[in-house]
Amino acid sequence: MKYLIMKCKPLSDQWECDADRTPLMITDDWQTNAPKNCLFEVWEIDDNGRIKKLIKDYDTPMEWGMIFGYWHYGEFVVVEKYPNRTYKDGCPTEIREFFASLGNVDEQLKRYGHLAAYGEDNDHFRYVYSDYSDDEMSFK
Repeated sequence: MKYLIMKCKPLSDQWECDADRTPLMITDDWQTNAPKNCLFEVWEIDDNGRIKKLIKDYDTPMEWGMIFGYWHYGEFVVVEKYPNRTYKDGCPTEIREFFASLGNVDEQLKRYGHLAAYGEDNDHFRYVYSDYSDDEMSFK
């Protein structure tokens, strides 16, 4: 089976369509060739080259859950991902204890879905436990 991958940029004026779509590639394995850092949709193509059906909508993530990491010189370093977990599941005990050891904890888990702590520890200065989907975090 072949797949058409379309880059999608949502439009603020959805009068005529919901997104600007640009064809990126036709591939045999869309999951391996999925683009990074952009929204995309995937269409199945039949043997005659006709577009058959939508496999993945642009606003449906391939992966989602909670993530723990820290900011290091402007780059986010992932320590651990917790796939298919939400903030409603609470923060794992070991992460909550680590945050408490740093002091200065910004407790926003119930209200905004993230937890953050500030501290100087081996040049790491802001630790975060937040939700993610694909390569995007809601807390930056």
